[in-house]
Amino acid sequence: MLERLIELAIDPAIDPAGIRKMTEIATDDPGDSIDDPVVAFHALSDPLRWAIVGQLLTGEMCVCDLVNRLTIAQSKLSFHLKVLKQARLVSSRQEGRW
Repeated sequence: MLERLIELAIDPAIDPAGIRKMTEIATDDPGDSIDDPVVAFHALSDPLRWAIVGQLLTGEMCVCDLVNRLTIAQSKLSFHLKVLKQARLVSSRQEGRW
């Protein structure tokens, strides 16, 4: 579902019908992870969070890899991951000691 939202959102010709379509996609599956489309769209409103989501669409990644690929501070990445996690667009899991 997130991939469908991204495809629609990067269309430069988004009109009100497109916004309605994105909202329908975000709410069409009750078992899906996005509870509130407004929260999801707010989380995706930042270019850095778009870049994070773009990286994660290729597969699961540890924070250290994201820091290196995006060349940002770990604290800044953690803040943006928290926003994406609160919007339920990403999930996390702990592996190993850290």
